[in-house]
Order: sequence, then C-alpha cells, then structure tokens
Amino acid sequence: MTPAGSLPFTQTFSSHWLSTVRARAGYAAGPWLFYVTGGAAFANVSYSDSLTLLTANTVNASQSTTASGWTVGAGVEWALAFNWIVRAEYLYVDLPGTTYTSVNPAVPLSFVTATHGDLHENIVRAAVSYKFF
Repeated sequence: MTPAGSLPFTQTFSSHWLSTVRARAGYAAGPWLFYVTGGAAFANVSYSDSLTLLTANTVNASQSTTASGWTVGAGVEWALAFNWIVRAEYLYVDLPGTTYTSVNPAVPLSFVTATHGDLHENIVRAAVSYKFF
C-alpha cells in the first residue's frame, strides 16, 4: 500500500558476481595461521526502478554496471593433516552507489533521476584445501 500523497515506487538491485584482489598478512603459531586481508573489490550490479506517476504513466529505468570498491577481513587457517588445510574467513565489502537519469514518457523533455546508495556485503566462508607439494 502506498501512503497518502506519495507515488508508487519500486527500487531493486542484484549483484551477479563479486571478485576481490587482496593481500594477506598474518601470524603463524604451530599449525595455525591467523591473518588479516584487504584490497580491491569488483562486482557486476544491476539496478531497476519503477515509478508510477499521477497521470498513471510508469517510468521504468535500469542500469547494469561493474562497480569497484574495497574489502577488508580476517581469517584463520589450520593445518589439519600433512597436506590438508581448513580455513574460515570473514570479508566486509564496500561498493559505491550510483545515480542515473531516464526520460519521463509522461511529460515531454522531463527526466527522472534514480539514486542508489552504497552496497555493503558481509561474507563468511569456509574452505578445505589440499596441498599437492
């Protein structure tokens, strides 16, 4: 339901892929490695906006872009056996928002501008690795 005096508006986004380029620095204690990590983050992000005007015309706009930002995190690795490693890691990703403008079909020579804020992601992951040598 739309509050009185406002226009029906829908705004969505999705992230199709995320990639990072990071450095790690850590401290090894026996079979344990404790580390911090940080670097660049890149993601393909799609935005979609729909605004229904009082004239019952709808303005639809969308944009897909590759955003670049930064990431930091921390993790721990444990040498489980001779060649097996178990890892747990946390990453915080910060990608900038975007603003784009689309044509308003209801009113000639007018535009609608959509603004999306920064995208923040919290990622927790675990892995099991095998070293061949």
